[in-house]
Amino acid sequence: MQVTALGWGRSQNLGDSHPILQELPIPVYKNEDCIENYQEGPPPYTINPELQICAGFEEGGKDTCSGDSGGPLFAYIKDKPTLIGVVSYGTSICAQPRKPGVRYYKLYIYIY
Repeated sequence: MQVTALGWGRSQNLGDSHPILQELPIPVYKNEDCIENYQEGPPPYTINPELQICAGFEEGGKDTCSGDSGGPLFAYIKDKPTLIGVVSYGTSICAQPRKPGVRYYKLYIYIY
């Protein structure tokens, strides 16, 4: 499944925030892969698939980053953009391979 994140956050770790809203289509990660990748650390993160989903590119390179937290994650469901999550947190270095630095809280949000 592909989802889209919106935000004004940095496009590089040390870059500035964007003055124009950015849109990033990203694939949803399998829960098992996300949990496994993040148990490796550093630091080890706990991913709860009942409350969170991971999205990002396996190869890295594109991701949400500092300044994007609180922004929407949506998917098109029945041809309508539907909020399925909120950008929450990530590693200190954005867009790393095998670290879908995008975790979204999905508690209280309608999920497909």
